Amino acid sequence: MTSKAKLWEAQIAEYPDSVQLTPAQVLEWAGTGPCEEQVRKLRSISCAIQYPNVVWYYIAGTTYRGFRYGEHGAQYASF
Repeated sequence: MTSKAKLWEAQIAEYPDSVQLTPAQVLEWAGTGPCEEQVRKLRSISCAIQYPNVVWYYIAGTTYRGFRYGEHGAQYASF
């Protein structure tokens, strides 16, 4: 299992403007917006829980939120 520190290093290497989110911040984000948007956000959380370790992020200056589940370039999901 890849450590959260390694996942974060990989995220920053790919997207230097990333800012790490805490689980509380992710849940707060999921509870905002219209109902349809909240459902979409909760689905993203349900995708993340299938992995043993993830780091959540947003990219500064954008609306992108997501999680990284692996150290290699495409091993992330962004919403």
